[in-house]
Amino acid sequence: MVNYVNGLDVEGDILFLKACGWDVPREITVPFMIYTYFLKKAVQHHLTIYDMAVIALNHRKPPKFNLCKMVLEDNAENSQEDELFLRKTYEKIDSRLEEYPRLFFKKNRW
Repeated sequence: MVNYVNGLDVEGDILFLKACGWDVPREITVPFMIYTYFLKKAVQHHLTIYDMAVIALNHRKPPKFNLCKMVLEDNAENSQEDELFLRKTYEKIDSRLEEYPRLFFKKNRW
């Protein structure tokens, strides 16, 4: 599963869909890129499927570990500039997922 996730290629998938004649608007590509990035980083940080679901579905307190909050927090002004929006979102996801295991995993889990 780890190899599968690490092998995901969002840009390649989007190019493939476009080559097949599909219209792929930013309303599709941006969330696709964000969720794939989240998935790859979550695997990198050894999060379980349960942990990923908790973060994605906003079941973790404090709310700063809510994926939607990570995406929208301090990013509203950049929402139309895809490159800047994605960079800021990726930075927020990196930071929060780095912090998550320290707060919620018992020592020596792995």
